[in-house]
Amino acid sequence: DGVVEPGQVNENLIDFTDFLPTLCEVADVTPHETFITDGISFLPQMVGQEYSPREWVFSHYDCGKTAYPKKRYVHNKEWKLYENGEIYHISEDPFENNTLGFNELEKEQKKLISTFQGVLNQMKIDE
Repeated sequence: DGVVEPGQVNENLIDFTDFLPTLCEVADVTPHETFITDGISFLPQMVGQEYSPREWVFSHYDCGKTAYPKKRYVHNKEWKLYENGEIYHISEDPFENNTLGFNELEKEQKKLISTFQGVLNQMKIDE
């Protein structure tokens, strides 16, 4: 353990916010107590230790230009919920051509989308 084996391929979700906690763990540095992130170190999975992969990723995109409007969403490998309520089955519709209604979903899918909605509510920002 403790060595990253060459040639690894990992299918787990990893978000940009996971890099700082990972680098801090590699360097054995604890971020300042006021630093808040939802990032999770992925070092354990790289070195063969027990690891609980992410179940979802929260994204906030805002480049500040009107040509590219702000978007906030939560997704996993199969499903995506935008803050405006749009739902996509991205594993079957990667180009997001077919918006799905909540009532079109199966029970487990509704549960997942409700979890995603909770994340969006928790990550709300005052504008």
